[in-house]
Amino acid sequence: FGSGVTVPGAGVLMNNGTMWFDPEPGKPASIAAGKRALHAANPGLVFDAAGPRMAVGSPGGRKVLSAVLQVILHKLDYGMGTQEAVAAPRVHTEGGPVSADYRLPAEVIEGLRQRGYVVNVREENYLSSYFGRPNAIWIDPADNMLHSGVEPYKMSAAAGY
Repeated sequence: FGSGVTVPGAGVLMNNGTMWFDPEPGKPASIAAGKRALHAANPGLVFDAAGPRMAVGSPGGRKVLSAVLQVILHKLDYGMGTQEAVAAPRVHTEGGPVSADYRLPAEVIEGLRQRGYVVNVREENYLSSYFGRPNAIWIDPADNMLHSGVEPYKMSAAAGY
């Protein structure tokens, strides 16, 4: 229930969002005047002129940010199917080492290293959580049929109405 403090007369519960700040000074997400806390809740909704096209969300704490964005980019920029976009290899970083899915081509991983990144190659499985775990629904503009993509490493299901 956040901070446990409500706005008098409004019934609005105040958040405890400072938990998302880095307590160590001098970091990109450190507490400082004018800073905004990182917040991982970012369900993605994609629209075109005709209306909604895609909904995507993910559990996974801070890894949600990169997972949701990568699914949207895979679908819109690379034309992947919905399941393919959700199950595609991902990368994640919070400013330190880069976690890279072991399924990425070796030249991609080497390219990151040549650019100066420390890369930890990770193999996601049913017991790990190196990356966010997104699920998505795409509304096909041709026939308005729903197409789902479910996270392949955890118990997942998709349903549409």
